[in-house]
Parts: sequence; C-alpha cells; structure tokens
Amino acid sequence: MLVMLAVTILLAVPAYFLYPWLGLLVHAVAALVGLLLGQVFSRRRVADYEASLRGTWKSWMRFSVAAESVPELYRRVQGKGTRNLPWLAAAGLTFLWAVEVALLLVAFQDTDPTYWAFPVIALNGVVPAFLLVHYAHLRSWMRGFADSVTDLVDSGEIGVWGVL
Repeated sequence: MLVMLAVTILLAVPAYFLYPWLGLLVHAVAALVGLLLGQVFSRRRVADYEASLRGTWKSWMRFSVAAESVPELYRRVQGKGTRNLPWLAAAGLTFLWAVEVALLLVAFQDTDPTYWAFPVIALNGVVPAFLLVHYAHLRSWMRGFADSVTDLVDSGEIGVWGVL
C-alpha cells in the first residue's frame, strides 16, 4: 500500500514535466477517480468473499492450505482458474511506466509531446490509486475477519474445519 501511495505521488512529477499544470490536474483528477473506483470495487469484492465464506466455509478451509492469497483462495473455492493475477497487474504497470519514460524522453528533447500522453497520465493516476485503496480495504477486512475467526475459535463455536 505504501509503495502504491508513493508511486501515485511520484507519477505526478512526469505529468508536470509533460504538460506543466494541465498534466498535474489530469493526474490529480485521475487519482481521485482511481480512489473512488478502488473503493467501489473492493467493497463489492469483500461482499463476495463474505457471501462465499458463509456458504462454503469447509471449502475455504480445505483450499486455504495451498493458496497464497485471499483472491486466489476465492477463485479456487469458486472453481475458477487459480492463476495469480498480480503478475498481470505488474506487467500492465511496467508497460505503462515504460510508455511514461518514452514520453518523458520526448518532452526533454524540446519537442511537444502528443495528446496521447493524456491517457497515459490518466492511467498513471488511476491504476496506483485504485490498487492503493483496494489493498487498504482488503487489509482492513482481513484484520477484522481474522479477529472474528479467532474469537469464534476461542469461544468454541467453530473449529478449524467448520461448525462444531
């Protein structure tokens, strides 16, 4: 989360170099949109996790041994592919930042960057802000979920493999 916060802030600098104040404005608005989209998406995702947990507790416990993350565990329980999507997100961000570097090289050669720089500036604001809020909300939910499960196990209402 801290890395995405730093990336969101640091990517405002190239936006300023490309189009001094307009690029900064586009980046800031895009970051706000990313924060909003991340909040909406993560709330829906957490609601899906909770509904799945209520219905398939034993499957969650069975698959949790081999899963690396909660999203992967959710996909396994739902019978979907278990590919790890962070690799895809990393590839997309790397491509986006490579395009940003190319645009900066154009800007520093005293040539006017083209207007296709605006979508890149906007995506550089939306994507890290989206990931920041999504993982912050997911972490908050995980903390509450872990506390709830610990309380239920301590009180003897559930065991590791389901309701006692």
